[in-house]
Amino acid sequence: MKGSTEIKLILFHIFDTGIGFDAFQIGSIDFPSLKIKNAILLDKYFNKTGMENPYKSPRVLFLKNFPDKSLLLDEPEDIVTVSKADICLLPPLLKKATVSMGLWGVYRLNQKVYFLYDADILAGAV
Repeated sequence: MKGSTEIKLILFHIFDTGIGFDAFQIGSIDFPSLKIKNAILLDKYFNKTGMENPYKSPRVLFLKNFPDKSLLLDEPEDIVTVSKADICLLPPLLKKATVSMGLWGVYRLNQKVYFLYDADILAGAV
C-alpha cells in the first residue's frame, strides 16, 4: 500500500543471525521438494561458523517478482506487522557498502536484532 505506515515482516534465524524480508516480496512459503530448482542456499551466504545444514525445518520462499528463484531458509520464526518508524534504516556509509546485498534496515523485537533484506536484490547477489 502506497503511503502505508506499516510493513509486514517475515523473520528468520540462520545460524545466530536474525534476518527478515518484506512479506510483500514473498509469493509463498512451502516445504522443499525435488521439484524445486534454483533454490538459493542462504546458509552458504551467512555461514561464518563452518557448521553444516543449519535447517531444523527447512522452507522455500518463492519470490513474487522472480518466480524462477527461491530462497531456502528455516521455518519462519515470526510474521509481524510493524510500524515503519520502528525500523532503523542504515546510515549512508553502511548503505553504500551493503546495497549490492540488499541489506536496507534493522529491526529489533524482544531483545533480538533482525537484519532486513530486499529479497529480490539478495536473490540476485548470491
